[in-house]
Amino acid sequence: MPASPPGTSPRPSLGNRLFVATIVIGVLLPWAVGAVEKVYLDHLGKPTYDWLFFLDPRRLPAELALSGVFAAPFILYGWLARWVLGSPHLQSLGDTDRRWLVLPGFALGIAAYIWNSWRVFTVFDPLLFFFPRYVIGIGVGVALGTAVVIARRWTRGTHTPARGPGG
Repeated sequence: MPASPPGTSPRPSLGNRLFVATIVIGVLLPWAVGAVEKVYLDHLGKPTYDWLFFLDPRRLPAELALSGVFAAPFILYGWLARWVLGSPHLQSLGDTDRRWLVLPGFALGIAAYIWNSWRVFTVFDPLLFFFPRYVIGIGVGVALGTAVVIARRWTRGTHTPARGPGG
């Protein structure tokens, strides 16, 4: 890694930035979706809980623990993505191929996470707590990214090494 100019710090790697983003998104996104949904349901005139209901000091520890449970698959995926993006064991893959392995799962996971959170607050379905659908979104994204990497490597030839940065 090239030296940074004096007085500046080096930019964190994509893997580290993605890992931090997965933690932030995993914990805060259900709260943001719930707030948007409450405003939407209030606008439609449907009954909702008061804002202070969600911030009740007796209920808040359980809600934060539930946020952690919902965020756990995202945090695990962020850790795995950080490993894939920075692993010396995947030297045969270029940077672009590594990003294709990681970013579709992240994008589809976020989309499914928003949908799952919306469904939790709109139509309370206890199955969403036992098997959240965003895990499927992450899995489909990883499968899609893997298929793209295989197709890219197939068109380059199966034994052609990666072409440096950018794959």
